[in-house]
Amino acid sequence: MFRRRINLGIIGVCLVIVLALAIAVPAFADLNYPDFGSAVGMNLVQDAALADSRLRLTAGDWTTGAGWAEEKQQVQDGFETLFEFQFTQPGAWSGDGFAFVIQSNNDLAIGGWGGGNGFGDAVRIIGSDPPEKEGIPNSLVVEFDTIDNTPIWHLPDGPDNHISVQTRGTTANSADHTYSLGSTSVIPDMSDWEVHTVKIQYAPGTMSIFIDDLDNACLSVAADLGSVLDLDDGKAWVGFTASSAVAYQNHDILSWSFKEIAEPSPLEVAIDIKPGSAPNSVNLKAKGVLPVGILGSEDFDVQQVDMTSLALAGSSPKPKGKSGKLASYKDLNGDSILDLILHFPIPDLDIEPEAEDLTLTGMLLDGTEITGSGVARLLHPMDGDANLDGKVSIADLCVMAGSWNQTGTDWADADFNGDGKVSIGDLTMLAGNWGGTSPLSISEPATLSLLAVAGGLLVRRRRVGH
Repeated sequence: MFRRRINLGIIGVCLVIVLALAIAVPAFADLNYPDFGSAVGMNLVQDAALADSRLRLTAGDWTTGAGWAEEKQQVQDGFETLFEFQFTQPGAWSGDGFAFVIQSNNDLAIGGWGGGNGFGDAVRIIGSDPPEKEGIPNSLVVEFDTIDNTPIWHLPDGPDNHISVQTRGTTANSADHTYSLGSTSVIPDMSDWEVHTVKIQYAPGTMSIFIDDLDNACLSVAADLGSVLDLDDGKAWVGFTASSAVAYQNHDILSWSFKEIAEPSPLEVAIDIKPGSAPNSVNLKAKGVLPVGILGSEDFDVQQVDMTSLALAGSSPKPKGKSGKLASYKDLNGDSILDLILHFPIPDLDIEPEAEDLTLTGMLLDGTEITGSGVARLLHPMDGDANLDGKVSIADLCVMAGSWNQTGTDWADADFNGDGKVSIGDLTMLAGNWGGTSPLSISEPATLSLLAVAGGLLVRRRRVGH
């Protein structure tokens, strides 16, 4: 009994530890630090340290620090990061600045001091070439810079109190504005010692930065991370760098979250291939059209579908009849809700031979993507199999008789030669495959007599019709 109590106590302690770690360690692709009472899951580099539940990247003069999430994050497909920062305890001049950095170099990366803001070259002393320390290669950053180093560098920098997006692709990065994708100084005063909130949003092709006003971006630049950087299957390390020199201040990050923004999934819609037909047999050799219904529901109004955007296995809808309309509305399943009916040219269907269903794609009028799949019996029948039962027999002859001398896509199942009408040419092809064997194996006299009689009747019917 005593041993059981001890074991249960040990198990309880283990559970507490596991739960604590689960709370403290940010999940992959979903970083969340409400404060920095702990930096579990992060690598702190050089002068970076925790202070008063903050991530203090630098403190004092001639310092450089960085903090990286240990796990690479998915950045190529889109992300949003939100953080708070504050500058405190400045020297005679407040500087130099910090940066939010995306890099695929290493998880302890650090750049230069001074005007390098921890990601770029070390501040150049006049005549120093090359720089005293290289920037972080294979990186793109958003710098938050409080001092203009142009007089020191003799190279372009922004004015005091500016932000800039900097990259040199896969080579060593630099705070030199020759390599800026865009910058602005129309932002709040970052050196007012107040807490400021930043949001950075990235969607492939565009990066937007917000400061304090999280509804209106103060800077948006064209940027494609997948093209500019050499990423690891779309992933990179993310974090912060900062630096100081003669000008200095505390560069503090108070909170930080990072989340991947995946592309929105298409809205799933219900479709009915060949409404009213079971099984949904589709003759892939036919020249006609395939009717498809998009089913409405209490939550889905088919009248919001952009019909011009629709495609069924690569085939676009075709106007039906003389009206020129792409579709019609009808309740197909008896639920008193309108459904949408369209017709897709069968020859335009791009289908793999082993496919078992057909997929519809398109958009709603508001731009929402939709998709739906329906099971279909996809057939590659021999010529003459008008009813798609896998054999050529008297049943196919009856289908042909009902379609005799008709023209247009509605009669495609019996139009074996694809000339747009059901006629003696199609009967000849049916006769050639009679019995479902080979075109040369018609041997039974009764069969030949039946086809001869049927052919005569059909030809007579065509003459009477004229």
